[in-house]
Amino acid sequence: MSILDKKHILTIDLDDSSIEYSKKIFFYNTDKNISNLYVKIKKNNDDGVGVELSVNDLKDITVKLTAIKPKTNQTREMIGILTEELTDQSCAIYKFELLQEFTDQVGSVVCEFELSNASGEKVTIDAFSYRIKESKLTGLNAEIESNPDLPVLKQLIKEVKETAQTVNNIDDVNITETKTFSNKKIDEKFSTVSSQIKDKANKDEVVKKGYANLNDFDEESRLAIAGGDFNLNYVLGEDNVKTKNIADNQVTPNKTNFINIEIGVNKFNKYNATIGGYLNGSGVVVGESDLTYGYSEKIAVNGGDIIRFDRYSALVSFPGVYYVGEVAYNINTISDLTYSNEYWCCTLPSNANFVRINIKSSYIDTQMLTINQEMPLSYVPFSKTQTIDDSIKIPNSYEIRIESLENKSNANSNDSNILYNKKWAVCGDSISYGARADLDDSGIRKTYDYYIAKRNNMTIVKNAISGSTITNVSGKNSFSVDRYKNLGSDLDYITLWFGINDSGVGSSILGTISDSDNTTFYGAWNVVLDYLIRTYPTAKIGIVVTYGGSETFRNATRDIAKKWGIPIFDIMGDFSIPLFAGRESDVQTAISTFRKEQFLSDGIHPNDVGYQYLSTSFESWLRSL
Repeated sequence: MSILDKKHILTIDLDDSSIEYSKKIFFYNTDKNISNLYVKIKKNNDDGVGVELSVNDLKDITVKLTAIKPKTNQTREMIGILTEELTDQSCAIYKFELLQEFTDQVGSVVCEFELSNASGEKVTIDAFSYRIKESKLTGLNAEIESNPDLPVLKQLIKEVKETAQTVNNIDDVNITETKTFSNKKIDEKFSTVSSQIKDKANKDEVVKKGYANLNDFDEESRLAIAGGDFNLNYVLGEDNVKTKNIADNQVTPNKTNFINIEIGVNKFNKYNATIGGYLNGSGVVVGESDLTYGYSEKIAVNGGDIIRFDRYSALVSFPGVYYVGEVAYNINTISDLTYSNEYWCCTLPSNANFVRINIKSSYIDTQMLTINQEMPLSYVPFSKTQTIDDSIKIPNSYEIRIESLENKSNANSNDSNILYNKKWAVCGDSISYGARADLDDSGIRKTYDYYIAKRNNMTIVKNAISGSTITNVSGKNSFSVDRYKNLGSDLDYITLWFGINDSGVGSSILGTISDSDNTTFYGAWNVVLDYLIRTYPTAKIGIVVTYGGSETFRNATRDIAKKWGIPIFDIMGDFSIPLFAGRESDVQTAISTFRKEQFLSDGIHPNDVGYQYLSTSFESWLRSL
């Protein structure tokens, strides 16, 4: 064991499936080959006393660690190895030498141990977490590695090494003199390399003030200045200096005034929660080594907001805290706080700006917190979408020509393929936009329509915006306002996939099937379909009955399609469509959950496997229109 190794010792208690450790566990994302976890296992003996188990006790036991990466939610697994490298050990110890894939993403890594034996018996242990901190040099390294001057520096270093090798290979009577000369050349090259590295490391590409030459002025200014190419002893204004680029991480959604960041109904992000201890009435963490409990990050609120969160809080006395500025107060002191079998509910004071809630770590996967909304009847994962502000006018639709990988003279010809070379308007929300989709080499999102168009050499007119509704709802980029009128001409196919965000707004916008006002769900469909049918009389139009959302809105979508004679692709109601993201009835819950885990990245949006899987049945339906 190296003196540099970080030795974090954890103890698993088999009797209550808990885990203990004496100090916070953290590593830096730049640590290498020193990030280790050592695990002991104990169990009560006949006298009820916890005893650490020996190697002989655990000879057929396998201990597996599963970690969830904080940014991508990817899982990584590792099997522990029995070790004897701890000099003071008197029991069996499993070592987990964390590879870079366990420490390369900054944030809180949620972990779980599983113990199993050859008989197939398994025990799952309570979750715990370790934190990955970011080295201050991380951004600097990225800046240097991405700099166009790096190849020059690498070449200089290569020349230095070659010169040094030449010295080592010399076998001559004047070796001392030769080496002295060569060492001088090496020193010169190293000085050059060092100065250039230092220059690049300290360089701020975003120039603000300094001396300028004529090249920093526009053509008119240069003509107005007499003389040649010389430095002007003049400080330019910040807005006048031309810049090569903007420093990394200077433009973010939070720093713009035209990107709206919207959190879904559940404001509790389990991946940013901290496991270990709970917040007392003053917001101070108590019992950090107790992994039974945990607490959320700060969640932004406004004064007067009504918050609701699951009853599985750490303690009745300390459900959480709200903040006024930087000062924390016990939520339990709020006068209208109510506690039911389902959740806590209270109205925040007028000057509150943040809340944090306590949780039981065993319920972290079902914990929810809502703001000014009723608690969902079933678990809704945390989600975040970004949309362009309504005041920013951008084209609603854009065309993408996706050429087939197949030879155009084969079965993809017009004679045998009804979809070949057709123009298809894909209208929808984040599912059709591809909020969690992979990108191809051209930066196009690989959604279900991408794969269909690729196979059939189609042109896609994309009119899909994350978070949007079909109903006219403020701030939702609603399709029924003007988007439906901007699909272009010569369309062969139009598909409409809406409903999940409308359902999230609530039943108050549902309306009736006779409505002609786009401020209701029924009315918006009536407005849109009447226009599309009359404007594109020969186009094949289809409606997707979405998965997710409420059954009420799905039934309304089915009713409206029946009214207008539009075929539907009913993901949750049509048993001829392969199971994708659940059914409304008659499907095993475990299988439905398994499918969702395979095809959805966050419980709502498909991943790349999901889009590919969905595309085949969607294509079959499209051909039938």
